[in-house]
Order: sequence, then C-alpha cells, then structure tokens
Amino acid sequence: MRVPPDHRRVTDGHTPGTSNYADSSAVHILSLSSLALLNEKLRSAGQPMVPMERFRPNIVVDGWEHAHTEDRLRGVTIGDCRLGYAKLALRCVVTTVDQRSGRKAGPEPLRTLAGYRRTEGGLAFGTKFAVVRPGTVSVGDPVAVTGRGVSEM
Repeated sequence: MRVPPDHRRVTDGHTPGTSNYADSSAVHILSLSSLALLNEKLRSAGQPMVPMERFRPNIVVDGWEHAHTEDRLRGVTIGDCRLGYAKLALRCVVTTVDQRSGRKAGPEPLRTLAGYRRTEGGLAFGTKFAVVRPGTVSVGDPVAVTGRGVSEM
C-alpha cells in the first residue's frame, strides 16, 4: 500500500496537519495512567479490564502520575519529533472489539467512559497530535512537554 506523492489530506484541530492513513490526525497519544484509571473503574463495576490495544495509540506514555495528563498538553517533543495538540480522541465502537479475536466483547469500555469522559462531541480517551517537525521516535524516548493548556473535558 502506498500514498501518492501529490496526496495532501489536511486534518483539523487546534494544530492542523496532514495525514496519510490515520482517520483524523497523524499521532494518537495515550498514557498508561489514563488506562489504569479506566481499568480501575471497570474493575469496580465488576467488568473485565481492557488492554491498551483496544484504543490503538501510536504513542503510549508511561510515568505520568495523573490520568489524562495528555488532555492538557499543547506541545511535546519526543526524540527529534515535535508534535502540536490537535484535539481529544473521540472513541467509537471499535474499542468494544477484542483486537486479537475480532469479536465484539460487549458494551465496555464505552459504557464506563460515558460515565466520566463525555464531551459535546462524544466519548474522549487520549489525544490527537499533528506533526509540527518530523523526526524519529523510539521506544524509551522521553516526552518533553513544550506547551500546556486547559483540558477540553
């Protein structure tokens, strides 16, 4: 599969960009602390926990103490790549599908997210970023926060 050189799909959000394959932004960031909070809420409700793969992020961040820190970031540098905040990642029914079997696993995690992550546009979990400066990102690279803002939640 390839994208023709003249393809210019412009994405929307606070920092617009371009994207070849992604649905709305080039990069999707989600933190382990956000997933831990969701899984705690699921466990408290007697529901099974969900793995990170249900949300299909490009970048998973470990080490942030507070859940949903990614909601407040407006600029980050990872490796030699600079990213600008585009928007919250709105979740769809694909998050209810077991990625390994391809079978729908039930109404979770959407039902639980609806209880604490509902926005005007839908259920938010994670954030979308545009590439401001292309570069290489590797596992273990530190995430340097270059801008913060107020969460849209």
